[in-house]
Amino acid sequence: MALEEFEPKHTFTYNPNQTDSIRKALQQYANWVLTGEAFNEYGYCVAIFNPETKYITLNDFEHYPVIHNFLKKESERFGRDNLKECLLTETLLFAFALRHPELTEEIVKTSRAFVTYARALNDSSKMWITCEAPFALNPLLLLAYVYPQYGYLLTAFYVPHWDEHMGGALFSISSWIMTLGISRDTIKAFCYCDNETVRELMLCHDSIYESEENLEIKNNFDLISYFRESKEHFQLFLDLLVQRYNDMPYLPPYAEDYCITEYSVNWDQLNPIADLVKNMMFVHYPYNKLDDFDFSIDNYFTQTFLHKSAEDEISEIKHYIEQKLGHLIVNKNVFKNNKALLHPNQNH
Repeated sequence: MALEEFEPKHTFTYNPNQTDSIRKALQQYANWVLTGEAFNEYGYCVAIFNPETKYITLNDFEHYPVIHNFLKKESERFGRDNLKECLLTETLLFAFALRHPELTEEIVKTSRAFVTYARALNDSSKMWITCEAPFALNPLLLLAYVYPQYGYLLTAFYVPHWDEHMGGALFSISSWIMTLGISRDTIKAFCYCDNETVRELMLCHDSIYESEENLEIKNNFDLISYFRESKEHFQLFLDLLVQRYNDMPYLPPYAEDYCITEYSVNWDQLNPIADLVKNMMFVHYPYNKLDDFDFSIDNYFTQTFLHKSAEDEISEIKHYIEQKLGHLIVNKNVFKNNKALLHPNQNH
């Protein structure tokens, strides 16, 4: 029994106790994703991975506590012992793969394929696996919990153009951040994220609505305070931003080839650094996002970010990064080339 929404068009059977078999399954998944064969005309993943073992329980992962706890949380709402009856097949594939450190390189390659596909589309409505969730989310979450240094692949997967009917998937980032707090890995994940809602959830913006009277936010990811502690902390942030924009192009909030005119991208006005700073500042300078009709971003940026006005520091950060890169952060041509990474038949 597979939980995937549609009947599979592609099935790969593997032996969960043989690394070579798992490796081939991972390679096949990456190939099906990048060619578009993993998806049907409705944007649903129709590839499944069938472990030869008929009965799989949590005991199979008892020596891998991080994986065990993740699978327990995912499966407990079904009340079944056989994990094959209550987990997506891609989740089980990654769970078995992550038991073997020697498969890490292949796991990361497959995860990068997920991210490449998602960012080339920039449209989660073509990335379903069930009627509530996107494909690849659980594999990327599992990878981030087992190897936090790859958490940036999870946040990069959350593309800006995210279907409102898939909103629940965005909250998966909160538990990961609450578990780890501030570290090199989580700062990098923040830098690689172009979905503003996910960045806000990392910074616990949603907690403001629990107590709007005093507009207080309590979290363990207060980046402003962390960067103010030392120049080394802030320099790490700058270095990670340079690495990010060198490694992965910026995605705009909307892709102009499928959005209505009023939401088309105005490339000259895009400033991802200002967006990141605004998200971080909200923790220190909250405002009512729902009712503050007089809000002025220009006035907001006159407030102190780290040591001077946000407006000045945004300009300095942007200049530093673009000097290191040797090109502008926002590049329309790079964005168009990114879409061409997909198989020609999948550039819809």
